[in-house]
Amino acid sequence: MNPVHPLGHPTNAPKLRQTPPGKPVTALRMATNEYAGQDDAGAPREHVEFHSVTVWGPRGEAVAKHLAKGRQVLVEGALRTRSWELDDGSRRYRTDVLAARVDFLSGSGRASEAPPLPAAPAPTGAGDVDPSDIPSLFRTSGWVLLLRWRHQTPQSPRCVGNATLATS
Repeated sequence: MNPVHPLGHPTNAPKLRQTPPGKPVTALRMATNEYAGQDDAGAPREHVEFHSVTVWGPRGEAVAKHLAKGRQVLVEGALRTRSWELDDGSRRYRTDVLAARVDFLSGSGRASEAPPLPAAPAPTGAGDVDPSDIPSLFRTSGWVLLLRWRHQTPQSPRCVGNATLATS
C-alpha cells in the first residue's frame, strides 16, 4: 500500500476523456508547495512539486465538471508508475497519483456549480465548538489536519463538518 495525500492547486483545467470501451477518465496536473527554509535575506522559500493525477469513472466526471484551475484540492490516492518503449528502443516512465478521493477545499473556481454538502444533524449541548474558532488548516511536525465546517445559523439549520489527517 502506498497512500499519498497531496494538498495543492490544479495548474490547468481537468481534461475528461473516454477510454475505447467508454469508461470516463479525468487527468489533471496539480502543484503542491512546502516550506524550504529561508534564503540569505531571511525571506521564506518554498519548494513547488508538480503531480499528474488520474481520476476514473463517475468521480472523474464530477472532478472535470466542478474543479477549476487554482481551486485548492486534497487528493487521496496511490502512486502508480507506468512505462512504455519508444520506437528507438528507449524506455520512458511516468508516475501518477491514482485518485480514490478528491476534496474541493477553496471557494474559488466554479463554486456555483459545486455539489452541496450533505445534510448532517445539528449539534446540541453546551459543549459544542464554534467552528469559527477552529483554523481551516493546522500544520505541525509533517502532518496536516484539515478541518472543514459549515456553521449552523437560523437561515441554514444544519452543521456539517469533517476532519482529515494526512502526512504532508
